[in-house]
Amino acid sequence: MTGERAGTQGESSSVHRSSFRVHIFPFCAFVAAFFSVFGWIVFGGKSVAGGDVFFYTYPLRAAAWRMIRAGELPLWTPHVLSGFPLLAMPQLALGYPLTWGHFFLRPHAAEQVFIFAPFLLAPAFTYFYARETGRSRTASVLAGLTFAYGGWMTNVFGMSGLPTNPTMWLPLFLVAVERARTRPFARCLLGAAAAYTMSVLTGYGQGFLYVGVIAVAYALFVSLFASRPREETANGRRETSDWSRWRPLGTAAGSVVLAAGVGAFQMLETLRAQRRSVRGALTYDFFVEGAFTPSAAFKSFAAPLYHFIEVTTNVAPLAFLLAFVALASAVYARAITRREPVEADAGATSAALAADVRIFFWAALAALSFALMLGDATPLNRWLFRVPVLNLFRRPSRHAFEWAFALAVLAAYGWDIVNAHARERLRTRRAGARAWAFIAAATALLGAGAWAASAWCGASFELPYVGESVPAAEAAYVRWKLAFTLCVVAALAASLGVAARRARGAFLACVVLLATLAEPYILVRHWWAGTLKDAARLDTPSLSTRLLQSLPPEANRVYVRANSATEEHALAPRFDALDLTALHGLHNVGGYEQLFPARYARALGEVDYDGVTPRAGVGRSVALFGPRSTVLDLLNATHVVTYAHLGVTPEQSSPAGRDAAIDTPLDPTRWQTTASFDGVVVLRNLRAQPRAWLVAEAESVDGEEALRRISGESGREFDPRRTALLEVAPAELPALPGGEVAPGAAARVVEYGSSRVVIET
Repeated sequence: MTGERAGTQGESSSVHRSSFRVHIFPFCAFVAAFFSVFGWIVFGGKSVAGGDVFFYTYPLRAAAWRMIRAGELPLWTPHVLSGFPLLAMPQLALGYPLTWGHFFLRPHAAEQVFIFAPFLLAPAFTYFYARETGRSRTASVLAGLTFAYGGWMTNVFGMSGLPTNPTMWLPLFLVAVERARTRPFARCLLGAAAAYTMSVLTGYGQGFLYVGVIAVAYALFVSLFASRPREETANGRRETSDWSRWRPLGTAAGSVVLAAGVGAFQMLETLRAQRRSVRGALTYDFFVEGAFTPSAAFKSFAAPLYHFIEVTTNVAPLAFLLAFVALASAVYARAITRREPVEADAGATSAALAADVRIFFWAALAALSFALMLGDATPLNRWLFRVPVLNLFRRPSRHAFEWAFALAVLAAYGWDIVNAHARERLRTRRAGARAWAFIAAATALLGAGAWAASAWCGASFELPYVGESVPAAEAAYVRWKLAFTLCVVAALAASLGVAARRARGAFLACVVLLATLAEPYILVRHWWAGTLKDAARLDTPSLSTRLLQSLPPEANRVYVRANSATEEHALAPRFDALDLTALHGLHNVGGYEQLFPARYARALGEVDYDGVTPRAGVGRSVALFGPRSTVLDLLNATHVVTYAHLGVTPEQSSPAGRDAAIDTPLDPTRWQTTASFDGVVVLRNLRAQPRAWLVAEAESVDGEEALRRISGESGREFDPRRTALLEVAPAELPALPGGEVAPGAAARVVEYGSSRVVIET
């Protein structure tokens, strides 16, 4: 795959003129890497569906695409939160082409396309970017596999597909930025806009925001330090006002504007929902929640199986060493060539490669992202918290994205620098000298590395896993990792000494694949195995859902006030938690949503994103079930699924976990037990109002008073069957007769669609 000389900037144009055959071997390597790591899942007959996939994206995407197939615009869903704008759920990515498989595939199969596609596309896109900067094919493959199988993607967060899909478009965006230096501006602008639009359409705001910021910063850096104007001034100084110099920046900035225009249909709806949600503003403590300590960051790199926060700092150790080589070489080259710069040419000497200023950009980004991952250990996050928009996204550990990508690119530079240096030494060595010795050594060391990888994998499944404080297990994991790394580094050194072009390329290709895939395979086998499910588990309703499916959903809402991870893998689940009820057609008062409406959360008892668990710092309460609360009555919640004793988790419903308030008996004139099984009850609300009704009275209130009245906390009687509370000035109240409505007066919902509700009175 790589006996070729290290690439150069001058070589890049010939790379693009070459036939597709040049890229066949790299693409075959990416496919082989994918099946090496994920083949046991792909051919195992099960689907990856755990956590957010199982409870959020999978059911709501299925419900939304069911609407689309029925000819409805996916503007509104009645299935969660008593109704919510679908376009304000951007992470469903309804406009993103990789979710369109839902149109013709079964939902769980379409979800697999969304989850697995980044592991085929991210290495290919990274490969193309590395080639655009003049890196050799093998170095570009190394960059692609390092990023795609590093600590950002192969982890418990990446298995949802939410962070991986938007970030995989960054290298393709950068390809267009690079080409803007020498190619037609309009074509590059459209290419960059297309790549960034794909990132935006995924709907994962934190991901596409970071992609845009990095791309614009990179374009600015290239324009300032790496672009050459067509002409120089008379005194030999570069003319910074030349448009050709600033075309990369113009391409990046213009594409961000164009992509924002295309994605406005969901971004504007999301911003409206965000201002009214529990995420309307973040506290600093919440902003830095989920950061690595310096010690944890190091351990996450050395033993990611035992130390992670959704993501890890881990990349292939060989790639990390090569990244360090690239930076050290660049610093050295900068020092010795300050007076007489070394230009990269077809010869591509190691010194010329090290002179590429892009190395400093990616090194700076790696250092910055690592510092940001440390949360309060550095002052950077306190400064970032003051930046609008950027301060809306929490978990500093997610800067592992920039860390992994920057190291991947640096590793490609380091590979070519080492390779070029080895070639320079080969030219001075007598032909045929020790040729067979190097081939034999490379073969033996690759075999030793493969054996170490196999033994490491076998040992990792015998060692105690995460959650168990067993230092000896971690130490054993690190010892195997160190032994494997030493074999790989030695194999690389021996392979670089092989003079025969084809043999050298084959050995180096094996080194890259072995170095980048061994640990990801171990991690994926541990982390992803627990999310696998049979199709029957994904399609079968729970016991309580089957009971409630007899109700007409357009006239009766349910409230699933229970949440437990144990139901995810139960063969006969008692209830469908969070958004799973949408998959089976129920209209739920609850549900899971990051932009959970703040006032709605308060009305349900200061609940968090899941509509069930109280927010941090708020105690449990059953006031929602008390005789004075009319919240569930107003929301047409005819049935409630909850734990016995009204607990919101199994721990809180146990005798040891409940308190006196939860032991208060329910009013039998309002609540009737419909079913009870294994600690879960289905309650019928005898006071639930219909979906629409008529009243003859209205009162003027503000938002706080309205909340107190419907919650029963104001001390004043409120009967929703007689009175409507309106947040208007008293003078704006409609003229109503008051008292009871006329006999026979009624309201009936005759149509409830995604963009149209018809009520007949």
